[in-house]
Amino acid sequence: MKSNILAECIAAAIEQDPCLLHDAPLEQQFHKLIYEPCCSIPRERLDIGVIVIDGLDECIDPAVQVSILQILSKAVCYDGFPLGFFITSRPEHHLQIVFDSKELIFATKLISLDCVPGVSQDIQTVLESGFTRILNDRQFRMALKSVPRPWPSPEIIKELVNHSSGQFIYAATVMRFISSPDHNPNSQIEIVLGIQKSGSTSPLADLDLLYTEILCRVQDPERTMKVLAYILVIQINNHTGWKKMLPMAIGKAVTQNQHRLLLIIEQLLSLSQGEAYFSLNQLHSLISLKVGSESYRRNLKIQFHHKSFHDFLTEKNQSITFHVDIKAAHLKIAHSCLKYMNQSKYETQEQHGT
Repeated sequence: MKSNILAECIAAAIEQDPCLLHDAPLEQQFHKLIYEPCCSIPRERLDIGVIVIDGLDECIDPAVQVSILQILSKAVCYDGFPLGFFITSRPEHHLQIVFDSKELIFATKLISLDCVPGVSQDIQTVLESGFTRILNDRQFRMALKSVPRPWPSPEIIKELVNHSSGQFIYAATVMRFISSPDHNPNSQIEIVLGIQKSGSTSPLADLDLLYTEILCRVQDPERTMKVLAYILVIQINNHTGWKKMLPMAIGKAVTQNQHRLLLIIEQLLSLSQGEAYFSLNQLHSLISLKVGSESYRRNLKIQFHHKSFHDFLTEKNQSITFHVDIKAAHLKIAHSCLKYMNQSKYETQEQHGT
């Protein structure tokens, strides 16, 4: 629920000190933009009771995730602080340690999504709603015209629910895969059902198998994995000073052209124009390729739909064949940068006749 009175207080704090948004430490931001505004409003006038932090584990830097929890742990202990916090996250080890600390263990209540009563029914609702949208989509009308109804059968939906193991991301990924505009949805379902169920007890084991199956079906797996590796390295290290360790020209190019990431990757891998984009084109169920009003090369945003795909690629015991060795990728991208710089230098010398 939107709180107008709280929004006004936060706006006033920013107007008084605009540097809070960019230069202030995280704890000072919380104190000035959340704690003080909340405490300045009489309890009976405060029209909000809970702040929702959705997907804490999606924050790139684990240290920042921990800092956020530590700041919140202090807040809930403040006398008179009127708000509670609803935090959603995967149970990452470093976050579990903070939640198990003496500051938070008695101030929080853990709710495991896969143990919540009715979660399977909710996932079934998500699947049924998705299949209804596919059936009503004109582009699939001819492909599904002769398919027996109901489509898919209740037995198939039940099987997909069982495979999800209480994880909504499995259902979401399955629906994106099945609704691919370049394939027959009924054939896509058969592919999903044809994946042998994992014997692992991990709730994400079947999701890992689905990721593997999708990657196996791209036209050029080797090229696709190279592009994915470079995306991982560039995106991760934009937050860890990677650009400072590489030659200034390349670091500046990456920083200034973040929205043209595929253009940079094409240059570093010596790919033809558009090859990086088409390498990822069959992975729309895993990666979002958002194109703006201009050419994709000028205005393209690349995002993984879920952090579990990032973890799948970087954890060898999960991805096996499709594992991305981050350290090896660092070396490869550094070598590509040096090669690119040398080539550019040689071309410049040729142009000037030196």
